Amino acid sequence: MLEQMREPSDEVLQIMKQLGSKTESERVAAEESIKKFGKEHIEEFLAALAQEQRKHKRSSQIFSCILLGLFSVTVISGLITHNWDSIMTTSGMLGLFGMSVGVTSAQKRITKELAQFQDIRTVGAFAEALEFGDPEIKRMAELKLIELLPRLQAADNSLLSGDQRQALYRAIVGSNADLTLTILKALEQVGDTTAVPHVKRIVGQHISKSANLKIRDAAQECLQKLEERAELELASHQLLRASSASAVPADTLLRPVIINTQTSSDELLRPSQADTH
Repeated sequence: MLEQMREPSDEVLQIMKQLGSKTESERVAAEESIKKFGKEHIEEFLAALAQEQRKHKRSSQIFSCILLGLFSVTVISGLITHNWDSIMTTSGMLGLFGMSVGVTSAQKRITKELAQFQDIRTVGAFAEALEFGDPEIKRMAELKLIELLPRLQAADNSLLSGDQRQALYRAIVGSNADLTLTILKALEQVGDTTAVPHVKRIVGQHISKSANLKIRDAAQECLQKLEERAELELASHQLLRASSASAVPADTLLRPVIINTQTSSDELLRPSQADTH
């Protein structure tokens, strides 16, 4: 869906920048601007949020490479000098640093502001917010997903990107049973083949608690719907392939026989000399 969204306007991008400001007055002004914009600009804000996430993801990948290099040097140095405390201390510091670059303040604030709109287009943003590492935002995202996911229909399949789906799959095995049940029910509508192994894992679990039995029953029902949809899609794909294979190329179609009615003058019948006397 994000690829199909219109590009965020300069004004929306400016609001995103203000949301990440260290000045409280700028952040408050940005939040007020979002309220004034209203639901008609949600797609722009989602596109701006996706843009921010892509940009920050690239930065995080660079940081991850640096962290891995620093950690490797520390481990090798610690092994040589037998300085185990140095290894443990550095590991903890690098872990905290890695978490700190996981998400920007602008991402957190725009996600919180999107919560004021009761719009199913925001489900993907809240799916990603589950993994922001912020307990308050995670709780908010869980509540919004429990509220919005039941409203999804099969036609809303494009509202979730691949990364957002993976976030939901990880949430299925989380501690929030209500969220797990809500996700499983929503996958009956917007799930695809990528959901099958995750739902199968729940179905195959050893269950002892009654609450978990309810989850497994929901997972079995969800799995049945997913497999039925996969079979229909496979049959449709095979039908299309067969139809394409049986199509006769235009240059092999039967053509009418063309009789050459023009005869060379040398081949025309002429009277013999006997006939001329």
